[in-house]
Amino acid sequence: LQSAHYRQTLNFSLEGLDAARASLGRIDEFAGRLQETAKGESGTAPDWAKAELDRFGTSLDEDLNISNASAALFDLIRAGNRKMDMGELGAGDASGILGLLSRMDEVFGFIGSREEEAGAEILELAAKRDAARGARDFEAADRCRDELAAKGWAVQDTPDGFKLKRL
Repeated sequence: LQSAHYRQTLNFSLEGLDAARASLGRIDEFAGRLQETAKGESGTAPDWAKAELDRFGTSLDEDLNISNASAALFDLIRAGNRKMDMGELGAGDASGILGLLSRMDEVFGFIGSREEEAGAEILELAAKRDAARGARDFEAADRCRDELAAKGWAVQDTPDGFKLKRL
């Protein structure tokens, strides 16, 4: 629904559903990265991020132009990810952008709707996979990864250890 204007015909397809799922994943991933970067600090959003919030609001004021509002959201995500990748986004800036993202989410209601804590079984399986990787038993690690995926979880390796993400 976010990709079409309310006056246009919406053509449902499984490809469109997959694209929407991928978009939700990008939003969730960005919010998670911001939370990690913010580390609980408070701050204000930089001007470039505030400009995207203004564009978001203006788009909604223009006959509820959801397509352009979504474009502003994803431009914010693209620029924010780029700045985090380059180390140009501090904790205060990330905290401020989280506030902007929260304001945008008051319209869409996407963020955090799929958050779920991994249970003991999932954590144990992920630890087993991590141990197999450490022992260079990649076949066992792949089996654990596949089992996690079958249970609806993806494992991501980071320098600080593994992270689990709901699929």
